[in-house]
Amino acid sequence: MVLLLYPSPEEMKKIAKRISERIWKKANRERIREYGRKRYKSNPKKVLEENRKWRKSNSEHIKEKNKEYNEKNKEKIKEINKRYYQVNIGKVKEDQKRYRETNHQKWKEYYRKWEQANPDKVKENRRRYREKNYEEILKRERTQREANPERKKEILNKWLQANPERRKEIFKKCIAKREREMGFIPLNDCDSDGWVGHHLDKEYVLYIPKELHTSVPHAQKNQESMDKINDIAINWYINYYGLI
Repeated sequence: MVLLLYPSPEEMKKIAKRISERIWKKANRERIREYGRKRYKSNPKKVLEENRKWRKSNSEHIKEKNKEYNEKNKEKIKEINKRYYQVNIGKVKEDQKRYRETNHQKWKEYYRKWEQANPDKVKENRRRYREKNYEEILKRERTQREANPERKKEILNKWLQANPERRKEIFKKCIAKREREMGFIPLNDCDSDGWVGHHLDKEYVLYIPKELHTSVPHAQKNQESMDKINDIAINWYINYYGLI
C-alpha cells in the first residue's frame, strides 16, 4: 500500500498563489515592462541599488539559470555574439584590450589553458596571422634582434636544445635549399681538416680556416656582410699562397 502525502491547506494556498502569479505575469508581460521602465526613469539610483542587492543575494540562482539557458541555446547565443562582433568590432576589441590590461594574470592563465586544450586552433591562428602580417613581423623581429642581440641568441639556443628533432629538420631544409640555389666551383684545395668552404658568391668557393670563416657573421642575402668576409678571405688567400 502506497501512502500519499498531500500538501496541507496552507501549502496549497502558497502553490495556488505562485501559479496564479505566474499566469498573471505571462498575460501582462508588456504592462510589467512598461511599469519597470517608468519606475526606473523616476528613480534610477534606487532601482539599480535594489537590482544589485537582489543579484548579490541570489547569485547562485542566477548562475544556475544562466547555465541552463546557455546549454539550451548554444547555437542561438553563438549567432547573436557573431552578429554583435561584426557590427561592433572596434568596441569589442577595445573592451578586450582594456580587460587584458586590468586582468593580465587572469587572462594569461585562461589563455594558457585554452592553448593547451586547442593546439590545432592555436597553430592555425598563428599561421594565418603570420601570412597576413608577414612584413610587419619581419620588421619587428629585425628591430628586436638589433636592440637585444644577446637575448635573441639566448632564446634561440634554449629552443634548439629543447627541440633537437625539429632542429635537425630545419637544418636539413636549409642545407637542401642552399644546395639547390648555390653552385660549387672551388678555387683552391682543402689542405686541412680545419678548413671550410666559403662561397664568395653563389658559384665560386674558397677553402679557408674555420676560425676565419666564423669571424664575421655573414649571409648571401646581406651584401655588406659578404663584402667584409670576402675581403678577409681573399687577403688570407693571397698571403697564404704567396701571390703578392
